[in-house]
Amino acid sequence: MEIPVDDLIATVDRLQSGKQATSIASVRARARQQEAQALETWGEVQEICRTRTAFAHEWSYPSMFESAQDIVAVGISLNAIALTYSWENLIQSITSGRTRYRLCFLDPDGRHCREREEEEGLDPGSLSDLTRLNLRHLHVIQRRLCEQDPAWCDWLQLYTYDLAPRYNLYMVNNALLTVQSDGCGRGEDTPTFVLRRTSDEGLFDFYAGVARYILAHARPLEASAPQ
Repeated sequence: MEIPVDDLIATVDRLQSGKQATSIASVRARARQQEAQALETWGEVQEICRTRTAFAHEWSYPSMFESAQDIVAVGISLNAIALTYSWENLIQSITSGRTRYRLCFLDPDGRHCREREEEEGLDPGSLSDLTRLNLRHLHVIQRRLCEQDPAWCDWLQLYTYDLAPRYNLYMVNNALLTVQSDGCGRGEDTPTFVLRRTSDEGLFDFYAGVARYILAHARPLEASAPQ
């Protein structure tokens, strides 16, 4: 039985049209999936500041910490907390604001602190002395909290770690996070990223995982001031 040429051509056209429609639909579906993945990752970026000074003008740590319930900080000397807040403000944030702190410093007596001083071209002992000063300041606050009420002792937890300091991280309520790379250059000169959590598989969770890793390998400090 012969099939009319016109019918054959029409059938071929229909088949090709169906394939094209399927192909277009597939491309669109992949594009939507890629867009969703991009938003899941890069949509968490709230701000990119060229330096920490620029970040202080656009956001600032005090504004981030306002009304916070949980603050995790991992870095070198953590000046954003240790040098910014007075004893009274920190104590009040805990006793009245119910803010819990976990602060993890680069060990001033560890080899990675000495290596960091060499990397930055600093005089030997300058970075370790600053870190010790900050730790003593916070230990005084820690002791005052314990004297005021033993229940407050665990609300300001101090740690040191002896790993290569590659990130400076401040995480607020497991929802807002600042990231600085300490891999090269001084902290004031490196870009600062602000991330807000929108998923469990984005940039926020990656850097939060770095903070959790360092805390897991850190040494908790007692309330007595270091020598």
